[in-house]
Amino acid sequence: MPRFRSQPRAIRSSWDQNNLPCRRDITTGTFVANTTEAEGITIGEQAGTTVYSYGNDTFKTAGGTVTLGNSGNNFGAIAVDTTVTSVIGVTANPAGANVSIKEYGGNNYASVNTGTAGNFSATSEQSIILETGNTGVSVGGTTTLSARMAASSSPPRAMTST
Repeated sequence: MPRFRSQPRAIRSSWDQNNLPCRRDITTGTFVANTTEAEGITIGEQAGTTVYSYGNDTFKTAGGTVTLGNSGNNFGAIAVDTTVTSVIGVTANPAGANVSIKEYGGNNYASVNTGTAGNFSATSEQSIILETGNTGVSVGGTTTLSARMAASSSPPRAMTST
């Protein structure tokens, strides 16, 4: 079982391709999940777990979805790209894949690239959603943003665009 420390660490595709490799919460500084060793491998998390990271986080796939939707997650600035060419192939993945990320606090996106067909969904359980990187957000499909301010008892505000 891999141990996670407060330093960058790449997770390789040798683990269960549908879930991050743990049965408990992940707490780390900078978090990197890179499944570009083969095409179509997803990044997700097991039910009942959370990811707490306070550094810049990177999620890369070669056409695999990224689904980090458990309640209580907390990330630093997020960079996500589902269009990376796999290291064993020469085929680019311009269509990309869907990305869905839920975070307890504010969602801070440094960059997002879901390709020409991937959808993007961001949910903040108690705060805001913002983009702070200079590389921007590139979504070929539908974008859905849902945020609830901490002092509000009203349902989350959602915005969808295509």
